[in-house]
Amino acid sequence: MTFGFGVASGDVSAHSIVLWTRCVPGSAVSWHVDESGGVLHASGESVADAEGFVHVEVNGLSADTRYKYQFADDGGASPVGNFRTLPINGPIRFGVVSCAKFNSGYFNAYAALARRDDLHFVLHLGDSTLGVDGIPHAIRTRMQARFGDVLGLVGGGGLALQLL
Repeated sequence: MTFGFGVASGDVSAHSIVLWTRCVPGSAVSWHVDESGGVLHASGESVADAEGFVHVEVNGLSADTRYKYQFADDGGASPVGNFRTLPINGPIRFGVVSCAKFNSGYFNAYAALARRDDLHFVLHLGDSTLGVDGIPHAIRTRMQARFGDVLGLVGGGGLALQLL
């Protein structure tokens, strides 16, 4: 599946951001960043590395501004991501979340954070593999098949940054 790992953004400043996705290794990937209201801010092309990773550094952004971004290749388009650049002066507001029990399924705190308009980013400390032992083997095997690479990347108390 093209863009099966979704998209991410990080290493934010007042005027730049790094965008990330994973797709078919060696594929040509286009990307674009739009300001609110759909005005194109930046676009370009890249090639996925041997493992399918694409990292794009976008510069020349406006401070304390919301943007949307998306990747595309011959197989289709990625989900639309969004981020907010940091202000030059003034406070930076962030949310912090921690380990989630993946098999519990009550993730309304994440939805509540996503609805907030005053946060610049959410910092996730930990991983999402806690409580996997309570999942029946057949379901755990399907989870590992679908999310194994992602769980391996952030497992063991890894640090993930998701910008809003």
